[in-house]
Amino acid sequence: MSDNHGGASGDAPPAAAEPHQAAGEGGAPKVPTEFHTTVAHANQAIADQDWERAAVLTLRLTRHAARAYGDEHPYTLESRSLQAYVAYLGGDHLSSSQTFLDIARIRHEQGDPRAHEDLTRAVDAWWTRGYPPSVVARHGRALLDLWCDLVTADGSAAADLTLPHRIRQRLRAFTDECP
Repeated sequence: MSDNHGGASGDAPPAAAEPHQAAGEGGAPKVPTEFHTTVAHANQAIADQDWERAAVLTLRLTRHAARAYGDEHPYTLESRSLQAYVAYLGGDHLSSSQTFLDIARIRHEQGDPRAHEDLTRAVDAWWTRGYPPSVVARHGRALLDLWCDLVTADGSAAADLTLPHRIRQRLRAFTDECP
């Protein structure tokens, strides 16, 4: 992982986001048989810390799921979650965070209570150092906006006041570092 972490020290990767769980764990949809081989190869690449191979495999998996089931189908969202996790492990934190944010938006629109989990993953993956200020500010605002939407829509995120606090804290720390 890179040193460009802008969050509090000790922030862990989006651990709850370990989408490479066995089929059906944690409420995730079971992996269709047609995806088993690709998921197994991606899991091996993750275990081997071969981020490039894992990224290629998860991209292939996501494209296949989208073609077969549609962009917003649970299988496609799970494969995108795996793709975001691999991006995080490979050091592409902004891409990881953006993907988790996109998944959270889709799940929110679908009324899926896991939207809050995905938003938390997006915040956990979000690092601010090494990115242009406009990108950091825009992404931080998008994270806060979705949190507000979740609170307004069903209140599911209202109990989690630490999430917006963490986002604001990172934005403040980032602006303090800017010349």
